Amino acid sequence: MQLVKRLVLWTLVLSPLLLTLIMLPTFSDEVPMQFDFNNEVARYGSRYEMLTAPGLNIAVVLLFLGIGHLIVKKGVENGATGALFLYLFSLAITIMLGILHLSHIYAGNVITQNPAQEIDTMRAIYVILGGIYVLLGILLPVCKRNYLFGFRTKQTLSCEETWVKTHRHGGIAMMIYGILALLFSLFISNWIIGIIISATGASVMVYLILLYSYNVYKKAQLIKTHDAT
Repeated sequence: MQLVKRLVLWTLVLSPLLLTLIMLPTFSDEVPMQFDFNNEVARYGSRYEMLTAPGLNIAVVLLFLGIGHLIVKKGVENGATGALFLYLFSLAITIMLGILHLSHIYAGNVITQNPAQEIDTMRAIYVILGGIYVLLGILLPVCKRNYLFGFRTKQTLSCEETWVKTHRHGGIAMMIYGILALLFSLFISNWIIGIIISATGASVMVYLILLYSYNVYKKAQLIKTHDAT
């Protein structure tokens, strides 16, 4: 099972790198590397810079897997759970970065052949961010208490009930927010306003989740004190 998991992950990790190496000779010497909020090219760079994103993905995956291996080896509480979630998060990040990188390759080829062509890269980024929130919404409710993943506050780490309720309701909130973000990406046209709205919404959501967590903890402590007396 471990071999299959590693094979799946590293196939997804290395595929964008291999594809980029195969297509590298077909790229122009300079390709679009950055786009502004109006989906216009903000910076051109060497075609070899296209290798940066796959390389960064490899580094991130190695870091996550290394941390997971370390916490299991050190016998950290619920370390196996933390390692599993680091693997799943690595898998999800790899898929989403792969999609973003493929869209970047496509945009670079299209614009190189037709500079007047508009490419909506911001919409692709927005879809990926929405997908990340949906993924977190799925993972959080089944996440056991650990020191690596989730809402790790003084209240959640010291009270099992607070941890469970916080991650159950927090996961639902994040999933709903992610779905709304995906729908929002279909209609938004001004990306600066969209980013402001999204950042504000995410901040408010996290604040409300933490406030709910604090109230659950306080209620649990009051019940515990009452039972003790």
